[in-house]
Amino acid sequence: MREYESYVNLAKGNDKEYVEWYKAIVEHAKNEDFPIAFEEFFDAKQWKFMKGESLQYPPFLPATIDQLTDTQMIDMAKCVFDEESVRELNEFICCDGPKSTIQEVAEVIRKALREQKILFCHYDSYERFTELIAWGDEEKEESRVSE
Repeated sequence: MREYESYVNLAKGNDKEYVEWYKAIVEHAKNEDFPIAFEEFFDAKQWKFMKGESLQYPPFLPATIDQLTDTQMIDMAKCVFDEESVRELNEFICCDGPKSTIQEVAEVIRKALREQKILFCHYDSYERFTELIAWGDEEKEESRVSE
């Protein structure tokens, strides 16, 4: 939690709607009536309790990637990207060579999320990191053509 403090702080605060939603689940559970969340297997619009009563999805107000600060965006990337992208990001941030600003790094992360790409470090001819890029199929095709 300390390592990704700015990202974790997004979850703090009062959430009366969620508390009420959760209390309803607890009340059902006291009667051995547990929620079934099966959205990942079916095209369900809501959850259900075991005894058949409908249960709406949890209420939440998601933050968009444009609402996150640049630091929160970088912390979030370390939690949501694949292991290789996180390794590339950490290596880029920790390198001794020339670096992009935090704002520039956060914008690359936003682009990668929007375009469903990975993060990749680009090296100069001296094997120093020069930039962090959002890497995807289009970039792979361009590099094959130019080789």
